[in-house]
Amino acid sequence: MLVYIILLILLCLLCAFKEKRWPLIISFISLLVVAGFRDQSVGTDTKNYESLFNSYETEIDMMYHAKEPLYLLLHYFVAYNGWGYSTLMFFSSAIVIILLYVYTIKVSPRPNYTILCFFLLYYYFYSFNTIRQYQAMMFVLLAWNYQMRKNY
Repeated sequence: MLVYIILLILLCLLCAFKEKRWPLIISFISLLVVAGFRDQSVGTDTKNYESLFNSYETEIDMMYHAKEPLYLLLHYFVAYNGWGYSTLMFFSSAIVIILLYVYTIKVSPRPNYTILCFFLLYYYFYSFNTIRQYQAMMFVLLAWNYQMRKNY
């Protein structure tokens, strides 16, 4: 819990800097490290995802029952390279956070406040539980942004 409180204080302090890019880099690395290297007991669905990944690892043919093609591709990529579930957690968290930052930098006049709101409004913590849905939400968020700008 102390890590999350320190992260909150860090994000609040980084909001004091208006036009600088380095606070975004610091907050990005901080959020990615905490989310990507968290313990597998953090998040209610994390154990289920781990058991699902381990069953995929033993039988790669069984992997095709998932309906999300990009998440399935990520599973296959990690399993094919022989990496473990912690690598999958890191890549999943990286996808969510990278897409959030891409959207935030493109749209928000004060991106540090947007990242702070993402953290304070529980979306950051909720993304620990429903990884597949949050990855899809971030892709939809970017697609909506491009749709609104008519940038096809």
